[in-house]
Formats: sequence, C-alpha cells, structure tokens
Amino acid sequence: GCDAAALAGAPGGFYAKPVDFNAIRAADLEALSSIALELGEYWEADELEQRARLARRAIQEKMITEANGILQAHDLIGIDGRPSQVDHAGKFILLFGRCLSDEQAKALAAELSDPSSGYCTGFPVPSVPATNPSFDGDEYWRGNVWLSVNWLIHQGLARYGMADEARRIAERSNELTALHGFQEFFNPQNGNGGTKHGKPCPLNYGWSTIVLDMAHASLSSQGLIPDVKPVCAALRRGSLHGHKPR
Repeated sequence: GCDAAALAGAPGGFYAKPVDFNAIRAADLEALSSIALELGEYWEADELEQRARLARRAIQEKMITEANGILQAHDLIGIDGRPSQVDHAGKFILLFGRCLSDEQAKALAAELSDPSSGYCTGFPVPSVPATNPSFDGDEYWRGNVWLSVNWLIHQGLARYGMADEARRIAERSNELTALHGFQEFFNPQNGNGGTKHGKPCPLNYGWSTIVLDMAHASLSSQGLIPDVKPVCAALRRGSLHGHKPR
C-alpha cells in the first residue's frame, strides 16, 4: 500500500483526510452491518455498527467545529491532521453518513437555501460556494455541480427527514439533465456543461444518470409509483410525475 508519511513529506506532496470520504465510510459500515444482520451474522453486525459509531464520533471530535451557531467541517491536512479552513460541499455529505445531531443537520441544510452562504445557486449544489474567491462555475472542481455529489446530499437530507429539501435537490438535478443532457458536471449558475482545463466536459457520462434514482426516491416518498417510461420522459421535460398506487 501507499506510505502516507512518505507521500506527505515528498516535494509537492499532498496528504489529506477528507470529511466527505469519512462520512461515506461511516455510512458504508452501517450498510455492512445491515447486510450482516440480514444474513444472521449478529456478532459481525454489532461489530460493524460499533465501528460506524466510532467513525462518527471521530468525525465530530476532529472534523467539526461550531462558532456563533455556524457549523464548519474540516478536512485534515498532513500527518499531523491540521484542520483545513476551506469551505466546500463535502460537508453536506455528513448528512449521508448520519454524522450530525438533528440540530446540526438542520443548520447545515439551511445553507442550501441561504443566498449568503454561496450554496444557493441557480442549480444546486456547487462544489465550492460562489462566495469563494477561487469559484469558477465552468472549471473542473472550482464550483461545478456533480450529480453523484447531489445524490449523496439528497440521500442525506432524506435520512434526516427533510423531504422537501431532498425533493428540491432531485427536481433541480432533473432539470439539469433535461436541459443539458448527462454532462459529467454542470455550471451551477446557468446549467451548462462545464470545462476541464478549458475543454468541454464529457457528455453522456454514466454517473449523471443517478438522477433517475433521485427521481424514483422523490416520487416514492410522496406515495407515487414511478414507472420507467414516465420517469425517463420526465427527464426530458424537466419535471417529475407519478401515479397513486392502486
């Protein structure tokens, strides 16, 4: 495997423990626990659930700070784990990992609809806030919308019972693909496909079809049954529709 210490100490080297990856790991351990429980592996299920709790506790202790009612999430940089002060959308994936208290989750989710936060763009969710000096809605990871990230945020909002907020993410994500196709990533202000080092990003990118799952989940949460053809048509129209179960 890789020697983290050697990587961190190499000229131009970079070593980080990202908050979003750790939140996904907590969710991963929880999912594995559920699978073990389903298989009747009760001891293993308990062990995995305990590891998930430990991961969440470590995230709270080492990666989250609160000041004046504002929650901040920090990547840890270098071997000594210096907290990064760079704000980015990875913090919203804490919702997916169920790493927050209900109060923390509400405060964090509120940023998605607060214009002053920089995350309330025409099409959510920008990878960095529009208030960041390095923000460039067109350029690679400088503020683009990635539907794979939106899916994680959508799932996280739903896990905390924020159905309306989750549906908004699903609807706006759907509009992106309806207007501009399955781009690899999108400009959060006008919805156009972004650029990667000045070149247009790929079209018909597989992971952007994850918008189908968001559409399915949003309709199901309203007691509607989404069929394949109507949902695909909804992608072209930019609206979600379903029918009541019989």
